[in-house]
Amino acid sequence: MVCLGKNSENICLMYIVWVRPQIFVAASSAVLINCQNNKKLLGRVRAFDSHCNMVLENVREMWTEVPKTGKGKKKALPVNKDRFISKMFLRGDSVIIVLKNPK
Repeated sequence: MVCLGKNSENICLMYIVWVRPQIFVAASSAVLINCQNNKKLLGRVRAFDSHCNMVLENVREMWTEVPKTGKGKKKALPVNKDRFISKMFLRGDSVIIVLKNPK
């Protein structure tokens, strides 16, 4: 992938989201989506539109939480959490980046 211009991140993101979705849907391949709420979604794209709204299947939502501790206690270690969602609609304005076939 080639990124050009001052805002190379924006151009790269537009390339991934606007040029590649046809491959995602046609192959129904796995995608990893980073969202603005610091959660990651791993699933299959079933449909999408020009706003990056997506219908996803077999989604694994992953995030990290830091447990709260009282005063004077040791700092708690972050805990990785996840959950399974069979079908979901993802609003496009929360999408940061879409990666095809994550390994």
